[in-house]
Amino acid sequence: MTSEMPVENQDAIVVLTAALVVVTAYYAWQNHRMVKEMREARRLSVVPKLAISILMTGPTFGLPRLVNIGQGPALDVDVELSFPRRDGSTPEKRTWRVAVMPPGEIHDFLPPGDPQEINSMEDFARVCSEVRVAGTMRTTIGEELTVNESTGDLQEWFDMSAAVRHVWEEEPRRKMSRELQRIQETLTKLVNRLGK
Repeated sequence: MTSEMPVENQDAIVVLTAALVVVTAYYAWQNHRMVKEMREARRLSVVPKLAISILMTGPTFGLPRLVNIGQGPALDVDVELSFPRRDGSTPEKRTWRVAVMPPGEIHDFLPPGDPQEINSMEDFARVCSEVRVAGTMRTTIGEELTVNESTGDLQEWFDMSAAVRHVWEEEPRRKMSRELQRIQETLTKLVNRLGK
């Protein structure tokens, strides 16, 4: 004896099954999206980012400064620093390579040309239009990244800095090393006096 399921129950099962398929598909899509976002977050957590700026080492003198401002170390950094000249002559170019540049690591470079030609930030901005850094580097997960950074127009930056009367303050790490040297000299003199 076979008992047939009422039509209403069959319709309910079809509707519930369809609802279950839709809910399962939605959760599968959400899970896929979450995995993709987690993968991207992991990738971003190890991505280095090189930035070029000007470090004022005194009230009137600035140096190009390259910093890894990213979250991860830059590996196999291979870049060229370029100093385009305002007069249109051939820019000075320097190749710079380093195996590892951890986050926060800093590298300072001298301005181009003859020190007699550029001995202040005003001279630097007058002679060079900008400082460019271009090349490649890798992340710790093997992704190769292109580096293409610029300070922007040096004259605009210099004029803006002068107009706002930006106060120069010596970098703490430079100040600290000079102070430690003074302490060492004082202690050496004291030890010599005590030895006599």
